[in-house]
Amino acid sequence: MALRIETVKPGSLADRARVRPGQLLIQMSGQPVRDILDYQFYLHDENIKLILKDKSAKTRTVSFRKDFEEDLGIELPAMRTKKCRNNCIFCFVDQLPSGMRESLYLKDEDYRLSFLQGSYITMTDLKAEEMERIIKQRLSPLFISVHSTDESVRKRLMGRREIPNILEMISQLAQGGIQLHCQLLICPGINDGQALCTSVEELSQFFPAVQSVAVVPVGLTGYRQGLPDIRPVSSDDAGHLIQKGNIWQRKFRQRFGLGFVYLSDEIFLMAGVSLPPKEYYDGFPQIENGVGMVRHFLDQLRQHQRTYPHRLPKAKIITLVTGTAAAPFMAGTVIKHLSQVENLTVHLVVVANKFFSGGVSVSGLLTGSDILKTFQNRTAQGTVILPPNCLNGEGLFLDDLRVADLEGELGVEVRSTSIDHPFQFIEEMRS
Repeated sequence: MALRIETVKPGSLADRARVRPGQLLIQMSGQPVRDILDYQFYLHDENIKLILKDKSAKTRTVSFRKDFEEDLGIELPAMRTKKCRNNCIFCFVDQLPSGMRESLYLKDEDYRLSFLQGSYITMTDLKAEEMERIIKQRLSPLFISVHSTDESVRKRLMGRREIPNILEMISQLAQGGIQLHCQLLICPGINDGQALCTSVEELSQFFPAVQSVAVVPVGLTGYRQGLPDIRPVSSDDAGHLIQKGNIWQRKFRQRFGLGFVYLSDEIFLMAGVSLPPKEYYDGFPQIENGVGMVRHFLDQLRQHQRTYPHRLPKAKIITLVTGTAAAPFMAGTVIKHLSQVENLTVHLVVVANKFFSGGVSVSGLLTGSDILKTFQNRTAQGTVILPPNCLNGEGLFLDDLRVADLEGELGVEVRSTSIDHPFQFIEEMRS
């Protein structure tokens, strides 16, 4: 087991010790180095010993004495992602249309990415040595897709006959001092009702190791040919979940001092119910899972509204783009706030998700092509503002279009906004 050194920073400790790109890193402080996490874990030692192998297969030992936070200046290859072997009946990747970029079809099941990026894992294929590594290296917190603590229900959801007992695995991680954030993705008629209540109660037995439980609705596209039948979460289902959620919140606030169970924004939007205040979310532990994202967006809008000009020096027009799920609160709360700025005209364009079809209605899954189709029969006015999170880190929509593509077709400026500082560009309109 060895990792090839890709680069060495000029002038760094490693460079001065004649460590060179292309050499193999065999051991670090007497331990094998499997990936960048191992390297980062052992890097914090003040006395480090590397065993290296060069192209001629000769090995040599290099020792360093360094400050705790000091880096060696070595860059190692990116980790190879561990792939998922489940056949989950609700898997969103299985519901994608063909012809999208290859990376979108990757099913990852990697505890390292759960620690580094907050991605959710089922732990169905987690090996004993990986469990030991998680505990030894304190890879905490982790984000776990539980979906049900009933093993027969969980096997049905995962599409597997044999999977490890999830509660036993959670217990082992909890005893090892690892914090967990869990999610229960609701498939009506399968893991809701009493099964859901049991899952919540059994997970609560592991508090404070299990810090939070998110309840989210299953996402169903129009590309489920050959896949098991799943009924979408209805508005009535959403209403019942909210009733249960309120009961759980009251109970757990008395027991733990926090709500513990949090419903996703989509459930409140489905039910047509006002979103809870920020206190409901206890610091938004699962905001990237769509739990409290809308509330945070609205609160940030109110906070930053104080910095918006009361009146623009000349008339401006902006056109807000949103999905069907968020349309009601955008038409109400958001438009109301922005309309208080004199000389600012605000239009709202609601985009139906035809790219995925089915029941996909959240703004974060809007594509550039659907936005363009919506504007076919109307004139884009002013600056078109995209919703948060519909672009990836490279500025791509899910269908690979870019902001520049929309600007070319619409003939107007197109900008994105952020949940942390909504409509910051309004402040730029002062001049």
